[in-house]
Amino acid sequence: MDTAIKFRPLRADEVEVRVGQASANGCSLLLYKTARTDMDLLDEVVGPENWQNEFYELGGKLFCRLGIKIGDAWIWKSDCGVEGNAGEEKSQASDARKRAGFAWGIGRELYRAPFIWANVATEPNREGRGYRVKGFPKFDVKEFECTKTAITSLLIVDEKGSSVFRYGKALKAARNSARPEGQAAAPAPIMTATFDEETGSEPTELDIAISDLKKARNRAELQQVHNQYKAVYGEYGSARNEQYCAVLNEMSRKYPRPS
Repeated sequence: MDTAIKFRPLRADEVEVRVGQASANGCSLLLYKTARTDMDLLDEVVGPENWQNEFYELGGKLFCRLGIKIGDAWIWKSDCGVEGNAGEEKSQASDARKRAGFAWGIGRELYRAPFIWANVATEPNREGRGYRVKGFPKFDVKEFECTKTAITSLLIVDEKGSSVFRYGKALKAARNSARPEGQAAAPAPIMTATFDEETGSEPTELDIAISDLKKARNRAELQQVHNQYKAVYGEYGSARNEQYCAVLNEMSRKYPRPS
């Protein structure tokens, strides 16, 4: 067996979607993988006889250490899990296994996902505090492509097959098919903040939004990025999120509206 273990990127059918936060204007969506996907990929790449996992407690937290046999030696990587809320499918054990899989590089491209906002119908919670997605629809990843450093195409659909989010190639293809013949193509989407492999830290949604704003190369790209996030962070001059608006105003001065 090759001493350099390399796992292929996940396929669209191996990426799951769940609702993050909902507001009156829609909801954010989060991408994730299941522990079963990790096990299938391990069987596929290294063989079922060449990997194993063990669980142990440390400091009141449940850890999973995932071992892969390389040559005659077992190499181990571990991480701890976070217990899910009541009713959620994930458990602390499966979460620990998935995080150990990330340590080996399985599905690490999910950390590079853009901030995903779906303009879907929502309604107030029964408790009268906050919002929830109306009808509890199921979302699926229809298209998912990536390189070593970025997700290049993402298409998410609802249970009826209607698109709720497009990014990268999927967004460009939809815009090009809809624009009149002879009209210039829309600028390519800006790539987002990425997972820091050295520190192991994930960017927050706000980090990603600000990173996208700063990577705009002209007024059109700045407007494109802001259109993606304005439902969450507000219009120009809004105080809903001071840090976001400060960067937005700074970039607006750098690329002013044509006079």
